[in-house]
Amino acid sequence: MSYGTQSLLDNIRLSNGPEGLKNFYHDLLRRDSKKAFELVNDNNLHFDTLFLLRSELSKTAASDKLNPLYREALRIAEMLVAGEKSHAGRSIRSGRDEIGPVLRWMVKTGCPERYCGAELENYEQLMEISAALLTKSFRDTSALPEIAEMIFERNRDGRLIHDLVWAFFEARNPESLLLIAERLVSPYFADAALAKRLLCFIPGLDDESTAGPILYNRVLNWLGENRPFMSYTGENLHLCNLPRHYAVSLSAKYLRHPVSIDRDIPLPALNEFERCLAMQFDKLPEHQQQCLADFSHTLHKTNIRQWNAFLQLSADQQANLALSQTGRRDCYD
Repeated sequence: MSYGTQSLLDNIRLSNGPEGLKNFYHDLLRRDSKKAFELVNDNNLHFDTLFLLRSELSKTAASDKLNPLYREALRIAEMLVAGEKSHAGRSIRSGRDEIGPVLRWMVKTGCPERYCGAELENYEQLMEISAALLTKSFRDTSALPEIAEMIFERNRDGRLIHDLVWAFFEARNPESLLLIAERLVSPYFADAALAKRLLCFIPGLDDESTAGPILYNRVLNWLGENRPFMSYTGENLHLCNLPRHYAVSLSAKYLRHPVSIDRDIPLPALNEFERCLAMQFDKLPEHQQQCLADFSHTLHKTNIRQWNAFLQLSADQQANLALSQTGRRDCYD
């Protein structure tokens, strides 16, 4: 199955719209049901097309004529659209191996949503729930590009994005930030503005005079420097307008010690010397922590021996060294 390839029914939907698709399939079922089921079982069929045809298929008791993937997708969709979320949740928990690939197919082939016509509201909610189940319950990140595409498409159309954004970040996958950062170079102003909003925890993206490619490189550089020390905060658009989805542990960066993405906990646990350093570091004001963490990170990259010697110094001695090497007054003031 190729998610990028479209079936004949997909092409009819895109060319003639949702109602044109339904009328075509209704007539075909009446004239040649064998051909109708051959088309709907095409391995390249997209979920949005199957969703639009669910009423026609239900009239024909077609469950035994659909392939297992499509049959299960319609079963899940019907439960979720009908508001049976708890029942769907139990079904998912009891059949994780079978349902994971179904959700993945639904989300990966279910975009773009704008071709669902009168069904749009139900379909949007279905996509939100399916995306959330996939990323949060199954920890499946394979559909993040499609979820990002839905987020930005909805935003350009002025539609709600909060639940989809929540589902996207619940994957807890820092590399996915690049899918957001790519929109900094989008020709659509709305894309770039939303990307800045969703990445507001990354310094230097609020400069309106800076070109998109430069901002994108800032994200790349920031992620390359901070990735091992990032943890997911759980902040989201439901709680505030500018959620800081990820936070960088400055003490972890200072010690060059990675942390868990789920919580700001060192991996592995700190030894006694590192714990003493962390306690000493945590007593410093935040601006000094930032400076020493940045300096420690740079020194570690350039000279490990000097870095090890640096850690043996007192906090004041470290600040003096950082000030003399970088000229940053915030290391000491």
